[in-house]
Amino acid sequence: MKYWLLFVALIGLFCAKVAQAQSTNIPLGHSNYEDIHYLETLSGNIPPKFFSGFQPLAEKQVVNAAEYWDSTAQNLRSSNRQQIYYLYQCNNLWTDWGLLNSKKPFLKKLYVYKTDFFSLNTPEFNLRINPQLNFQMYAQADAPDRLFLNSRGLEIKGNIAQKIGFYTSLSDNQARFPQYIRDYIQDNVAIPYEGRYAGFKGNGLDFFRATGYINFALIPQITITMGQDKHFIGHGERSLLLSDIGNSYPFVKISTRVGNLQYINLYTQYTQQFTSLSDGLKSYKFSANHLLSWNISSKANVSLFESIIFHRNGYDWAYLNPVIFYRFVETQAGSPDNVLIGADMQFLLPYRFQVYGQLIFDEFNFAAIKANNGDWRVKDGFQLGLRWADALGIDNTTWLVEYNQVRPYTYGHVYTYNNYTHYNMPLAHPLGANFRELLSKIIYTPFKKWEITWTGVAARYGKDGNDGDLYGQNIFAPTIFNERTGTYIGQGITTNLLYQSLGVSWEWKHQTFVDAQFVWRRESNENEVITDQFASIGFRMNLRKWNFVR
Repeated sequence: MKYWLLFVALIGLFCAKVAQAQSTNIPLGHSNYEDIHYLETLSGNIPPKFFSGFQPLAEKQVVNAAEYWDSTAQNLRSSNRQQIYYLYQCNNLWTDWGLLNSKKPFLKKLYVYKTDFFSLNTPEFNLRINPQLNFQMYAQADAPDRLFLNSRGLEIKGNIAQKIGFYTSLSDNQARFPQYIRDYIQDNVAIPYEGRYAGFKGNGLDFFRATGYINFALIPQITITMGQDKHFIGHGERSLLLSDIGNSYPFVKISTRVGNLQYINLYTQYTQQFTSLSDGLKSYKFSANHLLSWNISSKANVSLFESIIFHRNGYDWAYLNPVIFYRFVETQAGSPDNVLIGADMQFLLPYRFQVYGQLIFDEFNFAAIKANNGDWRVKDGFQLGLRWADALGIDNTTWLVEYNQVRPYTYGHVYTYNNYTHYNMPLAHPLGANFRELLSKIIYTPFKKWEITWTGVAARYGKDGNDGDLYGQNIFAPTIFNERTGTYIGQGITTNLLYQSLGVSWEWKHQTFVDAQFVWRRESNENEVITDQFASIGFRMNLRKWNFVR
């Protein structure tokens, strides 16, 4: 992997003189993504050369999309124009519309613009520096100690002559989470979204977050990004193809855009599963991912996906072949590697509706599917979602309903070092496999700086029993069966999960929020009933809202 990174870097240096304008990305979890989904659904149009299904999105592309909606949409109200202007503000490296001058800059150098702590704009160099803070206090009955989240960090982004973009985000964090999150961390030896941790003052956690990358264009149609970050594929709350639930990872991404087509080559280095926090170099595995996305029209997008997980002493150069599905064809002859194929779809409908969905097949076995006898080798899943802008005629409201299901043993593998995981977390859905889930989310903005969010989840999945048998929910376990039929979703210890949260956020300053939330969660099966409920209040600046919905 390191030689591949060096090779790409040399190409970038060689092509620097002819490189085109380059943009940093909007971090995953940023509030901009809800605005983008809402405006896309409300306008009923996918902007030209805009592909919202592979995230993070480039700031420049989002600005271009916002300008398209601003100039073409016929049904926008003043509040929608404010949303578009907010996109300009958050991504003001690429539009003067977002550069809102402060009346009294601090020390004449800081907060010259209301959106950024420090900014610099010259023809040769553009820079933005912002602090990152997140102080959350939780109140949970019977909690043995005070619960909290304390994050302090720094975000730096910019570009050199608008040809080479760069981004880094670093933060130091301490936390003592509510009980169900602590249980999940203990079971997985990793923190959702974060990864590795150390102990802090008894049962607290200490962890460090770091992401960063550079990008440049070989020609206007081809962009290369390399660094340490995460990615997300899809248009909904969950992804069955690739999600951001785990830790960040080293990657090289090649993005090619030609007309209404986008082709992504994503090469990554993942960390194999482990059982303890002891120091020492973790074992690695690698992946080659391909995503071909086609805007069929301004109303529809269809994407095809392939991921190959493999374990070698180094990166297998054969997988640098950019052709999609070539490895899937080869795997029919037998292969030690794990191949997943899938699709992602988005359709914009009249009356402010958006329908989206996904399909996933793990080691596609046509004979087992044709037999229709519950063969364990039928490892697949699907997602179907509906997003409604201005739902029930209420302005500035988004209502999302999403259904996900995945059959047992999907994402697993006979060799555990090839399962679809990274740093003890799933690379797709946080429930793993062997589940059905119905998720609903309502986002309402009653006033300019206020947002109310309700999220509800009802899921059923099958846990492994105490008899040592594997029923397919634990994707970290090896799948070593010779013959097994009659498998079904929910087999094993059938477990029901109910989750509800109600949150209110007030944006005091740009990307500076006061948050309040109440969460109720119940997990039950024949052996136990676990109920969690807690409230939280906090202050957040330039960081995503930390909320583990599971």
